[in-house]
Amino acid sequence: MEQKDERIPNFKIGDQVRLKSGGPRMTIEDITKKFPKDPFTGKYNCIWFLNDELKVHSFEEETIELYVNKLEEFFKS
Repeated sequence: MEQKDERIPNFKIGDQVRLKSGGPRMTIEDITKKFPKDPFTGKYNCIWFLNDELKVHSFEEETIELYVNKLEEFFKS
């Protein structure tokens, strides 16, 4: 039987991310797997607040990026 290479997550639980197309800062709540020992599926469950309401959604890894606070980065340099 041929074994597929296991995909490795680029983000970890607690990382702050945002959609590559823009939007609010979100926190990775969980790395999506059907069962704990299953391989990474390429999706992350993210949480964020919108008007004091907690939102939760699953996003494909290719659609999100690490959140960078550009103002903080400016003052660090």
